[in-house]
Amino acid sequence: MTTAGSINASDNAKLVFERYGDRYFFAQVQMGGDSSLTAVRTKTAEINAIAKTNKKSVVVIVGG
Repeated sequence: MTTAGSINASDNAKLVFERYGDRYFFAQVQMGGDSSLTAVRTKTAEINAIAKTNKKSVVVIVGG
């Protein structure tokens, strides 16, 4: 289903998650056709996860 003004997910849209141990936290989104990233604020649960582990991974999911 498409609506007027919708964005094609195949135009390099991506979601970015940060992983601490076995927990994933949504970090950024980039809409298809847009070169800017939108970041989200750090939540208390993420701050607690960071405090428990010093190992961080970044996971990027690209539409297409």
